[in-house]
Amino acid sequence: MSQTIVTDRIKKLVAKHDSSLKFLGSLLVGSHARAKHNWYSDLDLLFVARDAPEKHNRYRLLYDHELLVSLSVCSIAEMEEIFDDPCQIVQKLQGLRNAQILRDRDDHILERLREQALNFKWTNDLRARANIEAIYLLRGNAEEVHKALGGLEEKNKHSMLQGAWGICLAMPQVLALHYGVLAEGDNSLVEQVIAKAGRTSLWSHYYSLATGEVASCRQSLSPLATQSIYSVLLYKETVSMLKDSIESSFNDKEFFDLVSYKIDEVPDIRAAAMSE
Repeated sequence: MSQTIVTDRIKKLVAKHDSSLKFLGSLLVGSHARAKHNWYSDLDLLFVARDAPEKHNRYRLLYDHELLVSLSVCSIAEMEEIFDDPCQIVQKLQGLRNAQILRDRDDHILERLREQALNFKWTNDLRARANIEAIYLLRGNAEEVHKALGGLEEKNKHSMLQGAWGICLAMPQVLALHYGVLAEGDNSLVEQVIAKAGRTSLWSHYYSLATGEVASCRQSLSPLATQSIYSVLLYKETVSMLKDSIESSFNDKEFFDLVSYKIDEVPDIRAAAMSE
């Protein structure tokens, strides 16, 4: 992996915001750490504290001349918790692997955490817990399905938009947990999930239609209504992909069967599914 050269500018920013050396160390994370940044990328600096910071001291944005700088603070305990939480593993572990250590204490605590990240492997227990989290997130997004369905029935643009985008944001997270995908960054997780699901898969097809990346031939409906329909089909396809895990729990199976029934009741959605 290519890395950004740690410039004097980055060193000065770290020194400025940790002038008293109160933090245990600091990391360069995000797109700059991976040398994948562009003109609009923010520079992500993560400071690690002994104790958890106050709410409003956890994160702030500022400009260093024209450069947008993101300053985050977390405790060492929060860093250690990443390795035992499937959601954080998916969201943060690869970022820790890619991070550049800017300052570390003499006992090299950040270097040890980074080594732990580099050596991480999914265990059977973590896999099982990740699937539980995936189903929990999927179940919670039934509310977004109802928003989309209600918006389609009432021609309510706000409900359609809320439902469609809620589903489109959540379904990649569901599959990332299910497959154990480690996010390279906030903007790359969807591409990683699409690659895992298959670029020619029905899931990827529905996702491209639901987000408007690919235009639908269904010209009798508005673009937003079409996106709402395909977002609901995206949800149903995600349920299908987690079928084995869902069927191991009667309560979950009964719940998702009912969601699917409500989806199938809508004529426009049935027509869209049959045309694929």
